[in-house]
Amino acid sequence: MSVLYLDWGGDFQLTQNGSLLMASGWDEARQLTVRAILTNPATTLPSGRKTPPDYIFDGSYGGGLGLYVGQDMTNKQLNQLERVISQQVLSQTFVDPAYAPQVNFQTYGVHGMLITINMNLVSNQTGTISLQVS
Repeated sequence: MSVLYLDWGGDFQLTQNGSLLMASGWDEARQLTVRAILTNPATTLPSGRKTPPDYIFDGSYGGGLGLYVGQDMTNKQLNQLERVISQQVLSQTFVDPAYAPQVNFQTYGVHGMLITINMNLVSNQTGTISLQVS
């Protein structure tokens, strides 16, 4: 499957001849993994309000990292978040399931958090994804 080079929150990239740039290798893996982690599935919030999914073709797709933004994270919630991120990483076909991803959290400021994810691809490449959440 061909994937456009499109970072989360970014814009399309063009080649020198004006075509849309396609992602491959680590860039493709990184982009698809970030999308899987950040996309919100259909959810029922603690208030009872239901939220629609970001991806309308599969309401269960995504880790819903955005649902955690602004919350004071307890150790129990961090463990749950680590499980969700690991599940999303391992659900990607290009990730080597023999190696569990390493997920680390580093807090800063009042509600800021840096999440780093180390993962191994089936192509024997390794890489780190960094997500800054505040």
